[in-house]
Amino acid sequence: MRVRLSFIRERLAMDVFDQLLADLRQESCVFCQLDATEPWRIQKGSSPLAPFYVVLSGKARIKTANNAHDLCEGDFLVLPSGEPHELTGADSASVPPVPLLSLLADAGVEPWRPGVRYRRTVRLQHGGGGSQSVILFGIFSFGDPRRNPLLTALPPVLVLRGGTDCNTSWLKMTLNAIAEELAEEQPGSNLVIAKLADLLFMQSLRAYLATDLHNSVVHHSVGWLRGIRDPLVGRAISCIHAAPQRRWTLQTLAEEAGCSRAVFAQRFSALVGQGALSYLTAWRMHVAAGLLLDGTGNIGTVASRVAYRSEAAFSIAFKRWAGISPSGYRRMMIRAERENLRPSRLTLT
Repeated sequence: MRVRLSFIRERLAMDVFDQLLADLRQESCVFCQLDATEPWRIQKGSSPLAPFYVVLSGKARIKTANNAHDLCEGDFLVLPSGEPHELTGADSASVPPVPLLSLLADAGVEPWRPGVRYRRTVRLQHGGGGSQSVILFGIFSFGDPRRNPLLTALPPVLVLRGGTDCNTSWLKMTLNAIAEELAEEQPGSNLVIAKLADLLFMQSLRAYLATDLHNSVVHHSVGWLRGIRDPLVGRAISCIHAAPQRRWTLQTLAEEAGCSRAVFAQRFSALVGQGALSYLTAWRMHVAAGLLLDGTGNIGTVASRVAYRSEAAFSIAFKRWAGISPSGYRRMMIRAERENLRPSRLTLT
């Protein structure tokens, strides 16, 4: 019975994960291949996008405000929240940092602006002439990264080690395919590379989700990712995600979880970090935002699909969540997409 319950919990977690992954509206772009020679040090500011790095050969180090990660050949790293960081050589602490934008400008590459597209991977050379490392820079962008629970549940840095048994085969195969596309520069290479990068992101998420619950990263965190793995809370979250249009109450959610209202409310808040009804409202607004972006019906139709009988009540709740009215949000995102300003376009900062 215990094994059966564990299987059900894992299945519920994967169903929610699949839904959130689809809602990311992810796009990938590999925009730069760096040939760096020791010593070297590059500075990257904060960004609404998720930068990632792949070490094709040699070594590198990513330093954030709180941590440093040493990377070797075959390693992959992504910063889901786009926090500022430095990319350096193995022994480059004494070298002054060079902003990435400056390197691109020196190479004759224009900073990104609406309408500018990188049709091929930019190749940069930088450093003091010592031992060489080759690193790919890229970004993962999302339709509206602030509004997806999957991104907010992730740690600041995700790392996949090419030398670990669980990653070696597929990671080596993917990186080899990317390297071949870069070397051959065939028509459509950047699109192929972007699709291969999509796989890197999805695999990094899968590797993180596969972390044992007793691992301190997961065990001491709060959020839906921990809640969905709980036998009581996970059932309720799955029900919320499956039927946001249903008129849920704390009592009906507790019944789905199979416990008393008091026990459910306390457990949900402790694991997820917010009350069950607050989570329900946030998920409804997330679903509504997707419907607005897809152009699925008018505001009243969207409101009814997330359990609001009144368009006015829905508009108040949505504005509280997004900081803008539903109609304003739809116009903003459509206008941004038309002008290539939507955060699914490349922003180099």
